[in-house]
Amino acid sequence: TAQGIDMMPMLTSAELEQFDRWNATAAPLDDATVSALIAAQARRRPDAIAVEQADRASLPYARLDAQANAIAARLQAAGVTRGDLVGLHVERSPALIAGLLGIWRAGAVLLPLDPAQPVSRLATICADSQVRVVLTHDAWRERLTAPGAILLDIDEAACAAASAPPIEPSLLDRAYVIYTSGTTGQPKGAVNTHRGLTNEITHIASMIDLHPEDRVLQVCAIGFDGALEEILTTLIRGATLVLRTDATPLTGSAFSAFLDAQRITVINVPTALWHAWVSELDDRDALPSRLRAVVVGGEKASTRVFRRWLSLGAQQIRWFNTYGPTETSIVATACEAPRTLDEIAADRDLPIGRPIVNTRIHIVNQQMQPVPVGVAGELCIAGVGVGEGYLNDPQLTAARFVPDPFASDSKARMYRTGDRARRRGDGAIEFLGRMDGQVKLRGFRVEPGDVEAAISHLADVDQAAVILDETGPERRLVAYIAHGNKPAPTAASIHERLRAALPAYMLPGAYVMLETLPLTTNGKLDRRALPAADQQTASHLDTSGERGDEIERRLFDVWREVLKAEHFSVRDSFFDLGGHSLLAVRLVGRINEAFGAQLPLGALFDHDTIVDLATLLRR
Repeated sequence: TAQGIDMMPMLTSAELEQFDRWNATAAPLDDATVSALIAAQARRRPDAIAVEQADRASLPYARLDAQANAIAARLQAAGVTRGDLVGLHVERSPALIAGLLGIWRAGAVLLPLDPAQPVSRLATICADSQVRVVLTHDAWRERLTAPGAILLDIDEAACAAASAPPIEPSLLDRAYVIYTSGTTGQPKGAVNTHRGLTNEITHIASMIDLHPEDRVLQVCAIGFDGALEEILTTLIRGATLVLRTDATPLTGSAFSAFLDAQRITVINVPTALWHAWVSELDDRDALPSRLRAVVVGGEKASTRVFRRWLSLGAQQIRWFNTYGPTETSIVATACEAPRTLDEIAADRDLPIGRPIVNTRIHIVNQQMQPVPVGVAGELCIAGVGVGEGYLNDPQLTAARFVPDPFASDSKARMYRTGDRARRRGDGAIEFLGRMDGQVKLRGFRVEPGDVEAAISHLADVDQAAVILDETGPERRLVAYIAHGNKPAPTAASIHERLRAALPAYMLPGAYVMLETLPLTTNGKLDRRALPAADQQTASHLDTSGERGDEIERRLFDVWREVLKAEHFSVRDSFFDLGGHSLLAVRLVGRINEAFGAQLPLGALFDHDTIVDLATLLRR
């Protein structure tokens, strides 16, 4: 308990010395930014392929470098100067890579604006950040609300003449701002520097031992900082970055076949995606023959799934577990796991490793004192990777980015993650979960308060409570809706309105309608008294719909397998039944296998019922 941690005896000098040795990660830092390191690769290997995508022309290093410089010049001509915030609202494509490099070469700060996010959320980010300029496509101008910002066509900018020399940012300059979920119902922008980015990217590239012959798959959305790690570690080493498309399968044997076909040697994926991929493989499925390294991160890795991975014959593939919040330059700890079953205890959590280079990890009690080995406390991060704080929010910055009491430099700061962890006897760290209400779901941090705030803004809702339900086969958010004396809204209507306000990973998988929320005697929400979701959600599912022809019957069986549900109609939306982005990947993969089809992932968002999908398949 927190009280037990607070009453821990003082650590001995020997224990403190041991902690210091585990944190002895100081090393010389490369004095070049990642953009400069990539430019050096362009000079060294101009004709080597930097970026490749199935439906687009490949981009050699020399052309990537030239396009980045052209974009930088166009930004400078538009008045962008050192330190200005520039949005990047572009789909996964070679233009995206040239765009982010061009922003840095204009001396500006990258603000990723993921096109898959709801328009309203992008508008909130643009307004909060006060972004000055946004690179996008001319055809997408109507999708973006950015008050006072200049919208520039990235395709035109990439072809412009590089009339102005690129600006080389300082390592102390801001590099990027990524917005994460917030407890107030508003996303918050984490600001990170080139120094932290260079430190992390060069360390991870060295850890994996990336070399020019490698082909690395780019999986993550640009609004997730893992995408920067995928892109930049590849390019600073002169390797080839392979961009996936919406049609790329991401689970099961189909993903393995894709990796083989594309000759992929390294993947860096969210833990949830790796879980889904491995869980769907059977003993007859061969792992990709050229794959030599897998890096996962974003949430806790399952020991059971890792043992399954080894049993499939993955002993020749290096596997790395990483951990790090957005506020501390992507990754703060990492380790390579053993590759034999004998070394992986089935009843023990996989560690998240030790601090990376120039990073220190402190696990402390509520008085900010270090706790002994084996005792749980709050994980705090110090070192060059600690970001500047939150954009335009000095109060929250002061609360989370605090003076480092363990540093000799009085100006050094430490980031309080809010995560619980403990250190093992060998120095490795085990992640135990959150200290507050924040949860990790499918690789993303989600504040239930963020979802609650969005629901509470709806006209027919009095109050809302959102919890993480881990009782079923898939972890999901459950929303409890208090409607008072008003007629109860339908789950479908609530869900449809939320889809316009929240990204897919934040959408609840089930809804429970109540007149009022249960309260404690002190008048606070009694979360323990909330009814079980499964008892409530079955009442609003339509079980009367008949499965029609053979196509609909086969689709129904696939949905039942993926959703782990029995009671639904051919006219129910996949997303109203608890489907989410990761399950969508799995569902489309299963449909393509069952029907020999090549449906892209986007087809499910436009045809989200069995009836609609059956019509599409018939065509």
